[in-house]
Amino acid sequence: MTSGTVNDQGGEFLHGKLAVVTGATRGIGAAIAKGLADAGAHVIAVGRTQGALEALDDAALAQHARRLGADLARRGLPRPLVVETFALVREASQ
Repeated sequence: MTSGTVNDQGGEFLHGKLAVVTGATRGIGAAIAKGLADAGAHVIAVGRTQGALEALDDAALAQHARRLGADLARRGLPRPLVVETFALVREASQ
């Protein structure tokens, strides 16, 4: 059995992939965001407040993540998330 970040061919399975993680400021969401970043994925970490996102102290997140404060329960706020995601996809494809 292989580790969670290595595929059957021995390459890095998540390196360079894009992940959007909501609830990234604490608990399972924070652990998932950190794990994906550790595996080399580009992460858009979403949390209700920008301050809570900035408080996440993790070297992998600092290198591989963009942090977006947005309360997705509020009408109209998912739009910045979509814009940020498409911007990251465009950057990665160039």
